[in-house]
Amino acid sequence: MTTALEVIILAAGQGKRMYSRLPKVLHTLAGRPLLAHVLSSATELDPSAIHVVYGHGGEQVRTALADAHVNWALQAEQKGTGHAVMQALPAIADDATVLILYGDVYRSLRRRRCRRWLLHPGRGRLPCSRPSCRTPVPMGASFAIRAVV
Repeated sequence: MTTALEVIILAAGQGKRMYSRLPKVLHTLAGRPLLAHVLSSATELDPSAIHVVYGHGGEQVRTALADAHVNWALQAEQKGTGHAVMQALPAIADDATVLILYGDVYRSLRRRRCRRWLLHPGRGRLPCSRPSCRTPVPMGASFAIRAVV
């Protein structure tokens, strides 16, 4: 039996190192906010639901993406990634397959890569997986680095 796919997009971070008042997920790439690119890629996976966890600059984020068909989950205090995921959990079906994406990491998000993660979850003893990569240049990697090749 195949479970429904639900996507959580983490978009609550402050982006302190960016030195900008604009929430980091609203910085633009090719004329669109980073979060809009991630939403487009997530939508291509045909999930039953997309949950966006927002926090810092929250009203700006919701206003900029008001037409998005998502469930919004507020992370009022930024207490880390795990806490952000917890904000979306009440709206997720118990038997759902969940893909967690970062709202500010577009360049590494590819539809084929996401499908591969979904086809091979939990290769170890735990019912989950953590995306990782092999890269010739470890600078700017958006995943855990397994090896520098």
